[in-house]
Amino acid sequence: MILPTKENYISVNYFDLYMLIVNVDNDKDDRELFNIAVGRVDPNISCKLLTSCADLFDFLKTTVTLPDLVFMDINMPKINGYQCVQRIRSQNKFEHLKIIIHSTAFNPDGQKKFEDLRLEFLIKPLRLSDLVQSIKQIVSLTNSGNDSWEE
Repeated sequence: MILPTKENYISVNYFDLYMLIVNVDNDKDDRELFNIAVGRVDPNISCKLLTSCADLFDFLKTTVTLPDLVFMDINMPKINGYQCVQRIRSQNKFEHLKIIIHSTAFNPDGQKKFEDLRLEFLIKPLRLSDLVQSIKQIVSLTNSGNDSWEE
């Protein structure tokens, strides 16, 4: 069970959301940077910050409104990003969930996993401005209904 804390509590009515983005990352600094970036992209976007796959499943079980986008770190303890996505994709009700794996590096050997799990990939930028631009592009493509995020 996820207990509300200052860091992860969102006091909103999910029916009134313009867009809901979930970020799953065990690194507190990365979560905070991501939250700042989403706020700069559009302050009307709600950003839910979670620390693990277990937290994500707790959230998905209890929310009425599924997130528009899920950004998930690959390298997390206990259940890594790939394993978490496999669990998500094994449930029909989440098959259309848009998931972006983000990490500090891309391993080309993982390309097959990305295709099989219907994932997009974002290398974590070093600068906040670059993260803002990346999220802005993904949000724009999502709002346009474009299923292909490749340029």
